[in-house]
This record gives sequence, structure tokens and C-alpha cells, in this order.
Amino acid sequence: MSKRTPSICHHKASGQAVVRIDGKDYYLGTYGSAESQTEYDRLVAEWLGNGQRLVSSAPVTDQLSVNEIALVYWECAVSYYQWARGTVPASRTRSASSRNCTAARRRGHSARGLSKPAVSA
Repeated sequence: MSKRTPSICHHKASGQAVVRIDGKDYYLGTYGSAESQTEYDRLVAEWLGNGQRLVSSAPVTDQLSVNEIALVYWECAVSYYQWARGTVPASRTRSASSRNCTAARRRGHSARGLSKPAVSA
């Protein structure tokens, strides 16, 4: 089955030329420029040369699996919410629980700035 050659399109919001190859958008530069046409020609030539598939430049071994990402998130969430509730086991240190935890930073908290809530008597 032969695929159609992808066409160059104008992304009006950004003013850039864009081409969709194998379900992924590639921004090529300013629409109508020689630079964008050169980049389009290069991408389509690579796509045609590889049997109508673009070969990823990143090695597959460097990619994380969904399970690995979920595990890192789970460990981060467990340590973060233990600190927020004030139920951190004595065996855990603050630096160990905040290691590799970016979720707290995304919410506006710094990993080192987490503290146990005040306990009222």
C-alpha cells in the first residue's frame, strides 16, 4: 500500500511551515521561506529513503517505559504526601524522600522547603 507524500502546511498561529509525517508534526521554519522548503525536502527525502518511515535519531535503549515512569511518580507521590501529612517514618530522611521528585516543584513547592504541618495540641 502506497502512502501519499506528506505536504507542507501553514501553521497560522505561529506562522511556521509544518509537515506531519508518521503522525508527528515537524516545524520547518517560517512558512514560504527557502529554509523551510529545504528542511521539508530533507525530511521527505529521508522518509522516502527509509521506506516511507522516519528513523528515530534517539536510541531505543534511552527511552523509559510507562512502568518506569509510573514507578518514579509513585515513589515521589508517596514521599511527598507523607511529608504533607506529617507521617514520615523516622528512618527516612528529608533528602532521601525528595530525591528525583519534581511533582512538588511543579505545584509551586520546593523540594527542600517541604515541612511537616504544625500540630495543634
